[in-house]
Amino acid sequence: MTYPRLSPRRETDVVSAVYTRSKTRKGLAGVDMDAKVRELAAICLIAFVGLGLAWAHDADFFAAVFAVAAAIAGVEALQRSL
Repeated sequence: MTYPRLSPRRETDVVSAVYTRSKTRKGLAGVDMDAKVRELAAICLIAFVGLGLAWAHDADFFAAVFAVAAAIAGVEALQRSL
């Protein structure tokens, strides 16, 4: 095994030599995620935030709309991930 040459002046050389980034993007659990699934999951989370804000302000109609949007995005994300 060969080790890369490190300059003694830069501590970042050691960090970059030890912690190299892989060429593939990994999710939080170390599993590859499709871009569409990641986008749907983000939409679902944003809809849940909107649901919470609408519910906190007693806007029942908007809370229902955000709940439906979160449910649809969550179901689509699950279907595309399987």
